[in-house]
Amino acid sequence: MSLTTRDGQSSYLARGIQALWRLLTSIELLIGAGVVLFLYLLAVLALPGLRTALAHGWEPGTTYAFWETLHPAAAWVLRILLALAALLGLVHLGDLLWPGLPATSIPLVLTESHDAEAREILWERLLATLTRSGWAVSPTRTGSQDRQAIVARPLLQRMSPASLYLGLLLFVLALSVLWRDGWVSASPTLVLGETISVAQPVSWRVALQEVELLYETEQALELAAAQLWVNDGAVARGNVQLASGHVTRHRGLWVSFAQALPAARIVALDETGAGLELYPMVGSRPASLLQRVAFARQEEHLFALPDAHLLIRSLFVGENAGACCIQVQVLDGLEGDLQGEVFLSGPTDLHVGDITVQVVPELAVVLALWHTPGIGLAAFALLLVIGGALGHRIMPPRRLGVGMVQAPEQDRWILYMAAPPQALRSDWCKLLRQQLVTEMA
Repeated sequence: MSLTTRDGQSSYLARGIQALWRLLTSIELLIGAGVVLFLYLLAVLALPGLRTALAHGWEPGTTYAFWETLHPAAAWVLRILLALAALLGLVHLGDLLWPGLPATSIPLVLTESHDAEAREILWERLLATLTRSGWAVSPTRTGSQDRQAIVARPLLQRMSPASLYLGLLLFVLALSVLWRDGWVSASPTLVLGETISVAQPVSWRVALQEVELLYETEQALELAAAQLWVNDGAVARGNVQLASGHVTRHRGLWVSFAQALPAARIVALDETGAGLELYPMVGSRPASLLQRVAFARQEEHLFALPDAHLLIRSLFVGENAGACCIQVQVLDGLEGDLQGEVFLSGPTDLHVGDITVQVVPELAVVLALWHTPGIGLAAFALLLVIGGALGHRIMPPRRLGVGMVQAPEQDRWILYMAAPPQALRSDWCKLLRQQLVTEMA
């Protein structure tokens, strides 16, 4: 912004531009926008009504991009707040690194000169005094006889408060990346040894290798620990240890328990101990010598034993003496007559003729998974914001203007210092003016 005197005239357009610039460079507006953005993010996390996709809880087997989880109106509000924060951050960062003098600056006379040669000496002495005092001086020429310079802290000293605005910009960038590429998912019901894909088309693959029961309540199962195998679709893969009530992170994937379910492992053996193929009667699961089932919404599971002309029916019937109780029936494959039945809460063998059905109770889980790209950048940005806020407190930005203009009498030059009214009332500005007046005398 150009330096103007108190009597300077400007057009309505110039006044409008100056008013807009004063608004955009207002630290109060920046702080207000940051507070509103922070409170709005907290509201998004705390109020289910703003997250339409997850308002009714986790649906196993569903994946949502983060931008899909918000109510459309709430998403537009977030876009506007992010755009405003980015604009204010850019304006403040540019204004701090390449300072100009606010249009509200008021000039104060330092000294006068009636000698054309002496005025140049006074001007050079003025700049030298400011440089010796540790100020960064950026001279500009506004006319053939006039002189002007912007005086501010050295660049390195300005970098400390500048980290506040840089951190704000990086935080907005991190939220934008998270908004565009992040997703949240509730896995399909996962039984031991099973591998599932989540968040297509990203192709994360998760396998449940081990799960351990800590205790159980009347309402739900409680998990102690589980071990997962994770593959992110690239060469990176590894094991993840997961504890109940905790969130575990693995290469950008956050995992926690969403639900624990009773499950069972079923094996059928003939009289020689050889395994028999079990064919699921429902679903697309292939036939196998070993079948694992979870009792979630579909509480009943049917398997066919074609070689023995039998059907195996398993059903979760609730709690029995504090333990999960599973009912297993063996039916005639042709008539449907009951051939054998057992209620079990531990490993059990059911014998029907020469066929042995082995059932072992297990646990299945539904996992909550989050992919949060940009979360590390957001944490780094918040550290920059905190450091920049401290820098503003310890070493606040300071700037003023000095200049030399020819008076209307044509034979007199005036050296002046100009700064906004608030700065002119500060102690540092009064001391600097006193120092410059003494040097120019």
